[in-house]
Amino acid sequence: MCMEHFVLGTAFQDLYEFYLTSGVKKLRLEFKEPHHRIDVLTNGLQIFSFCAGHSSILSSLLQTGSLFAGGFGASKFIPFVGSKIPEGMVKANVDYLEKFMGKTLEKRVIQKVKIDQSLIKDGDLLLIRRFDGIDPFYMVSSGSQAAHAAVLLWDNQTLYVHECQHAWYFQTGLSGVQRTPFDEWIALARDADQDVAWVQLRSDVRRRFNSTKALNFFHNKTGAPYSHRANFFSVVDTVEDNYFAPISSELLPFMVRYIQMIYPQVFDSVFREALNKRLGFHDEATQHFTFEDLLVDAVTVKNTTLEELVIIPENDTWVYSNLTDGYSASTFVAALYREAGLFDPKIEKEINVQEFTVRDLYQLDFFNTTGQRSRPSACQEADPHISYCQLMGQHRIVIGTGELASVKPYAHMNERCPTRGPEYLRPDNC
Repeated sequence: MCMEHFVLGTAFQDLYEFYLTSGVKKLRLEFKEPHHRIDVLTNGLQIFSFCAGHSSILSSLLQTGSLFAGGFGASKFIPFVGSKIPEGMVKANVDYLEKFMGKTLEKRVIQKVKIDQSLIKDGDLLLIRRFDGIDPFYMVSSGSQAAHAAVLLWDNQTLYVHECQHAWYFQTGLSGVQRTPFDEWIALARDADQDVAWVQLRSDVRRRFNSTKALNFFHNKTGAPYSHRANFFSVVDTVEDNYFAPISSELLPFMVRYIQMIYPQVFDSVFREALNKRLGFHDEATQHFTFEDLLVDAVTVKNTTLEELVIIPENDTWVYSNLTDGYSASTFVAALYREAGLFDPKIEKEINVQEFTVRDLYQLDFFNTTGQRSRPSACQEADPHISYCQLMGQHRIVIGTGELASVKPYAHMNERCPTRGPEYLRPDNC
């Protein structure tokens, strides 16, 4: 048996119906408010239709559930609900990535590599991913081969991993900007079943890396909150080409409206103030606007749509109501690199680090791409064909030719970049 499902409406209202029988059906949706009618005349009516039987719906739910079926607890000793990821969940996430990113993930024979810490220098990068449903979703949407990043810095002869994270399975007990001694962090990452790669700064880049400024920046930002807003707006740069099936730009207004209804805290932290900024509102009177209030202004005053609004680049000078800079993993590392002097001073103020995804980060031409033979022997033995060193993980982190260290920084970089898979082609100067 097949059910025909219909959703029709606008950013302001919608109607859902499903039918078990064939024939002509009538759907009625009234637009009583003037701004509702303006929206229909300006942006049209969206109609979504799909047909699914009970068995296929159940199968889809089970497949989706399998991506998240464990590994979100803090203890490594508790099966399924601890920090370890069940094998079935790993397989489901690998299948998901291979399907949507179009690449086969390589299994590693040697899954743990130990290196001499003295080889690690200030500013070196860690790329991290985990097959937990969340990281793969980010990877597919951004085109990245990793979903988290951290930077390595020495302080008083101790090597630390500096990062901004919000992972409840990671036993630091902290959220936001933080640091952990390297050995301790490696043990936590292993307990959490993460894939981790160490990527070295190129020697000439390392010489201009100001470690003192980097450490001062970290200490000034310690405790700054993790920003899910930065994750969303750093990925979505274009009206059409940053979404993947079944998500589309046409679905975005429906999704945001339902997020406000069901998860108001998520709407507040990700969308409310960010949309205010993009509409040019900077006073307290507008900070409590609902999604509908914001859309009314967008449609009737600014003559724009939500899809056009969200692609306005995040501006590093914007001050949000908590008065504290929030970062995602990649935007924190990009901000630290800027503070440490890695960007050309002539353009560094024209680069919004809040627009950096993890992919944008490792594409910067800061990293060594010729280290295949100069790496420690343990790295060469475990992963002969890459130029960096993967420290742990069942599957190889492979950053393709023309991806790693392939982009020279330029003004307003990463503000208009599509991420249409599986090719994920990056236009020049996007």
